[in-house]
Amino acid sequence: MNCFLIDDEEVHRRGLRQLIEQFFPEIQIVGEAGSLQEAQEWLRTHAVDIVFLDVMLGDGTGLDLLKAMPARSFQVVLVSAHNEFAVDAFRLSALDYLLKPIDADDLQAAIHRAKQQLQFSQTHLQLEILRENLEKLTHQNRKMVLRDADTIYVVTLSDIVYCRAEGSYTAFKLIDDQEILVSKNLGEYEKLLESAHFIRSHHSYIVNLNQIKKFDKTDGGQLIMLGGATVPVAVRRKDALLNAMSRFLQ
Repeated sequence: MNCFLIDDEEVHRRGLRQLIEQFFPEIQIVGEAGSLQEAQEWLRTHAVDIVFLDVMLGDGTGLDLLKAMPARSFQVVLVSAHNEFAVDAFRLSALDYLLKPIDADDLQAAIHRAKQQLQFSQTHLQLEILRENLEKLTHQNRKMVLRDADTIYVVTLSDIVYCRAEGSYTAFKLIDDQEILVSKNLGEYEKLLESAHFIRSHHSYIVNLNQIKKFDKTDGGQLIMLGGATVPVAVRRKDALLNAMSRFLQ
C-alpha cells in the first residue's frame, strides 16, 4: 500500500511522514505536494492508495481538489486544524479525518479504516454530505451518513426520532418507522448529536428533542414521541432531560 501527502506547510508533512515511517513501514510514501495545483498535476499521472489531504491549502481547499477529480479511486483521509463545527461535519459525513497535531493512535485507526476499502460511490456521497453540512447553519437540517454491512444511508438529523443501544451497535429509529443498525456504540453519537438538540434520556437511548410529544410521569417516567413510540427515562437523567426540554421550548 502507498500514500501521498498534501499539505501547504512542510513541517506538517514532515511530521506525518515521520509517523508513517515509524509506525507503518509497510506503507510507502510515493509523493508529496504543497499546493492544490501541484497535487492535481501529480495525481493526474500517478496511482495511489491513500491520500492524506489538508483541508486548507494556500491556493484552494482539499475539497476543491476532490471535486476536480470525480473519477478518483484512492481513499481520502482529511487532515485539519478546524474548529469543532467542521469536525462535526466530518463525523456526520462519515469521512475519515485527522486533527493536527496528528496522534499516532488516530493515524493507525485511519489507516486501518482506509484498508477496509470504501467504494468510490460512497466516498463521493460522503464528500457531498460534508460540503452540505459545512454550509448549513441549522443543525437539524444537517445530514448524517450511516453505514451497515450492505448499504450507505443519508439521513437528515430532523428525521431521527431516537437512537437505541443494541449491545455494541446502535439502532437509529426514523420518522418513517425505518430502523438502521450501525456498528458503532451509542456513546460515539452522544456528543456528536448533542449540538443538534438531542439528549440522552437513558443509558440505552438518545432522543431528538424536536420529536418529543410529551413526558409521561407514570411508571417511573417515559417519553411519548410524535410518532407514538415510547422511550424510557432514567431517574438520574430526568432533571437534565426536563431542563433541556424547558430550554428547547423557550
